[in-house]
Amino acid sequence: MSGNLNTKITNHLDWHKSNSEYGTQLVLREEKYKEIELANLELMDVGILGCIIEKSNFSKIDFSYSNFSFTQFNHSKLFMIDFIKTELNHSKFENTVAEKCNFFRANLMNSSFLNSSVYECNFSNAYFLNSQFENCTLDGIDFSNTTLENISLNQVLFNNCIFNGTKLVNLNVENIKGITISNNNTLVGKDAINWLETQIINCNI
Repeated sequence: MSGNLNTKITNHLDWHKSNSEYGTQLVLREEKYKEIELANLELMDVGILGCIIEKSNFSKIDFSYSNFSFTQFNHSKLFMIDFIKTELNHSKFENTVAEKCNFFRANLMNSSFLNSSVYECNFSNAYFLNSQFENCTLDGIDFSNTTLENISLNQVLFNNCIFNGTKLVNLNVENIKGITISNNNTLVGKDAINWLETQIINCNI
């Protein structure tokens, strides 16, 4: 990790622990980081805006209440990361593995998951709008009370996912180009939408 980034993180942690209204908040704009290793940190309320993060490993970090808009994760690994109530609009996860991460109430408008694998992550109460999933594995994902609005699905594997109270809004059959379910059946268009609808459990019942 670069000395400059290390200093910024240290200053942010000092400010956050002080409970002071004003301080040196960690805000990174349109910067590129490669081969970064970060672990066991509480980095809440940070701004990582329009950055590119490549070939990096993040583990056990709390990024709750942060803003990652327009940021890209490429060829990276995310393990047990908290993105609770975090802004991830226009974010991109490409060739990236996310495992046991928490996206509770995150905003993921215009986000993209490309050639990526997502395991045992919590997306409950999250909001997806115009989001894209392509060549992805979604395994053990909790979509409870999540809104999936006008999303695109292309070659996406769903396995052991939870859809309690999930809201499907304005799904266009032309944007549902292929999903694979656990028995290796591939569904396209209306058939795929029908399958998703059958998975939803109405929590009010």
